[in-house]
Amino acid sequence: RDLALRPGQERVFFTANNETLITPLGHLCARRIFYMPIPKHFGDVSDLSGTDADARRPVVYVHVNARTGAVRDHIERVVRTVLSKHPDVRFLLKDVSGGPAMADLLSANLIGDVVVLIPPDQSPVDHLRVMARSHVVLLPYEPVEYQALASGVFAEGAALGKVLVCPD
Repeated sequence: RDLALRPGQERVFFTANNETLITPLGHLCARRIFYMPIPKHFGDVSDLSGTDADARRPVVYVHVNARTGAVRDHIERVVRTVLSKHPDVRFLLKDVSGGPAMADLLSANLIGDVVVLIPPDQSPVDHLRVMARSHVVLLPYEPVEYQALASGVFAEGAALGKVLVCPD
């Protein structure tokens, strides 16, 4: 609140990447908050040829990171639940959480044809090439967090025209 008393305060702006945050932040900061969607650098993705999703088999891209929370520990249950209703689904799973190896959390018989583990250290273009091969992007984050924020993966999936699934 003391920002209004400081020199140069007229050159300080606050932004939020979610419209839900604008009003509470405005009250907290006692100033106008500007809406600015997540800035995202996609690199040169003009040519994603050969990365179209396989029309014969549904593909789900799952991005696991530090915000995934408890869902990460139950990822096998999530995969098996989907497979029980749709046995032909394939998963592309990228884990950048820094937690225990995803291969240790999944049964060996799932890894390979059903679940493809994507290397975490991809270039931005390679990351988008993998995501482009999917039909659905599953964002296995804690549902409370998604009431107030979004993510880069969310923006990327939307930009690629994917169906986005978030927990509720």
